Amino acid sequence: MKMTIGKRITFGFVLLIILIISLGMFALSRLNGLGTEATNVTDNSLPSVYITGQVQICAIQNFSRLFRSLLLEDPALLSKLNADIKNTADRYTHLMKDYEGMISSDKERSLFNAVEDARKPYFESRAKVLALSDAGKKKEADALAEDEMLPRMALP
Repeated sequence: MKMTIGKRITFGFVLLIILIISLGMFALSRLNGLGTEATNVTDNSLPSVYITGQVQICAIQNFSRLFRSLLLEDPALLSKLNADIKNTADRYTHLMKDYEGMISSDKERSLFNAVEDARKPYFESRAKVLALSDAGKKKEADALAEDEMLPRMALP
């Protein structure tokens, strides 16, 4: 069977159109996948990064407030500082609950659990240090902070 020039050109155009449609469908499927990933970034990743930054700020603020309490003698200032520490700790807890709702992988879950497990002993030590500081036992509070609280800050 011999093909005429017209049939060859028609066959070539049909083949070219099929190729263009195939490439278009492939590109469309990839763009849909990209849209899903972009939505994941805006709905999950960016808010998670923001929350972890806020958590870090809370931790740093309370850490500096705790050591500031070791230097203060005025009960009114100590009381205000303790209230600030409590408010920031409450904000920290709220932020961690918000973050927990955004966890999307097993690895994230295990890291979150490690932070939560390490947080409890640290908070217990911090409460002891603050109690000693409030009682005017600054040297004992400083020693407890150095020997017990600071090592508990580091994740295992």
